[in-house]
Amino acid sequence: MSKLRSSLQLKFSLSLLTFTLIIFLIISLFFYYQFDFFFNDTNTFKPTSLKKSFSKYFKNRGQSTAKFLSEELVNPLYNLDTENIFYLLKAVKNDPHVKTAYVFDKNGKLIHGGSNDLLAFDQTLEAATISEISSPQARKVIEMDGQIVISCPIYLEDDKLGFLRLIYSLDLEPSDTEIVKSIISGLKYQADKKNIKLFALLILFILLGSLLFAFTLSSGLKKTIVRLSEIAEKFGKGENKFTFPKPGTDELGKLVSSFIKMVEQLKTKKERLNESNELFHDLTLTSPIGIWRSDLDGNCLYINNQCSEIIGVSPQNAFGKNWLKNIHPSDKESFSSEWGNAVKELNNFKCECRYLAPEEKMTEVLGRTIFEKNDNGKAIGYIGTIADITNFKTLEENLKKSLLEKEILLKELHHRIKNNLQVVSGLLHLQEENVRDPQLLNILRESQNRVLSMALVHERILESDNFSEIDIEKYIYTLINQLLKIYGSNDLNISLDVQVHIKSFDFDKSIYCGLIINELVSNSLKYAFKKNQNNQIKIRVLNTNTGKTKLIVSDNGVGFPESFCLEDNDSMGLKVVSLLVESQLEGTIALDKNDGAKFKIVF
Repeated sequence: MSKLRSSLQLKFSLSLLTFTLIIFLIISLFFYYQFDFFFNDTNTFKPTSLKKSFSKYFKNRGQSTAKFLSEELVNPLYNLDTENIFYLLKAVKNDPHVKTAYVFDKNGKLIHGGSNDLLAFDQTLEAATISEISSPQARKVIEMDGQIVISCPIYLEDDKLGFLRLIYSLDLEPSDTEIVKSIISGLKYQADKKNIKLFALLILFILLGSLLFAFTLSSGLKKTIVRLSEIAEKFGKGENKFTFPKPGTDELGKLVSSFIKMVEQLKTKKERLNESNELFHDLTLTSPIGIWRSDLDGNCLYINNQCSEIIGVSPQNAFGKNWLKNIHPSDKESFSSEWGNAVKELNNFKCECRYLAPEEKMTEVLGRTIFEKNDNGKAIGYIGTIADITNFKTLEENLKKSLLEKEILLKELHHRIKNNLQVVSGLLHLQEENVRDPQLLNILRESQNRVLSMALVHERILESDNFSEIDIEKYIYTLINQLLKIYGSNDLNISLDVQVHIKSFDFDKSIYCGLIINELVSNSLKYAFKKNQNNQIKIRVLNTNTGKTKLIVSDNGVGFPESFCLEDNDSMGLKVVSLLVESQLEGTIALDKNDGAKFKIVF
């Protein structure tokens, strides 16, 4: 902590020094640029020095122009391309300081003068000049009347091709504004070099002042910072009572106030954390289920006593991988696979497995696991619970056995009911042989059909895996085919159209709907159809928009008279249908007498 405190003091002093230095530099630069405090004004320059600088600049530029032009004229002069020579001479005269440019052959005879006026200069180059510039790098420069005459040779390697003469003005032109500014700026820099030392001394003074100010200020703040660091060190060791420095009204005082507030908040949070830890400890001790924690690799970090009892490993011996050693050998592979997938996908985990506690006692457990995350939401481990479900598993097995027994009993019951109903149907059939009254015979046959329709429901239950629901579509087809056989309808040419949009009915609804369909289809088979016609029976079982069921039974037979009333008739079968619809199904029934008979039942 002492090293940290020393480092903190050093960093603070350096930061304060840097801050002070930057402030002084900003002030100095402000005066430098805003008030031109150190440098002379350009108006102090003498005209002679300016003229000399301009002349020197343009002399150099004139010679550079001559060198450039002599190099560009090599190819045109070698090929005697007078048009290109003229073009180059004309192009170089775009510089307002170029007054005239001439090109001579190697004997000194004029080839072109940069314009159409070839008489503007002598037709030949002086012999003395030719001898003076006979080498490739030779130059002859003559200054006269504010201009210079530059003569130079034109060579292709060691082969002399000719000569160039360039007359270049040294006087200022209107377009030389930027050049003038640049030359004046250079003169200004030269004039101000003497004052750089003074400016450097000022910077040194600022540096020394900044150091003095920074260390003076840091010495006053040192005690407060050291005191705050000591408090932080004690707080880290668990102490809760401190004597804080008295906060002032300046920025340091605000820092001290913020530090005091932060420490108080941390103390409150620490107290709450301790309370939370104590509460967690009490909850784990009193919890009826096992609670554990592990790292991301599955190494146990904590288990409570209940978890220890369930898995058969003491809390002291459970750390690391030991808490998993008692998993039943048959469950280890599946447990490891599911655990690995959960870790890979960062998903919560749930599984059932068996533990072999000491003395070969097997315990069925249900485990649930969630990820433990840090403040950044990154997974750092697992928290889980283990519940002993051995008794529940035993109870579940007993319930399955009991349910299987009840299913067998129910099947036997339905089988016997079906057989009894078929016996009743058979008795009624035997009774028909001794009855000569047609009306009574019809009553016996209808009763037989009703008994068979109920027996058929029990038969469907025996064929189904679900005792509470019956496949209504199969039931309807079987019931109608049975009626067709009873009434010998082969001669009537009857086609059957059944559409069922509901998969199944419960037992009671199946009984009632079967009796209703039995009565209505029996009426159609007995009274509605004639021979040698395309007779049809339609049955629809639909869902309505209101959540109810609609049953439609219709035929294209002779229908009912206009005077027939469903609510007031002598037909026993239709009375049974109305009674079943209204009393048992709590629905409504309506008869449509157009194009045969159509019964619409909603329940």
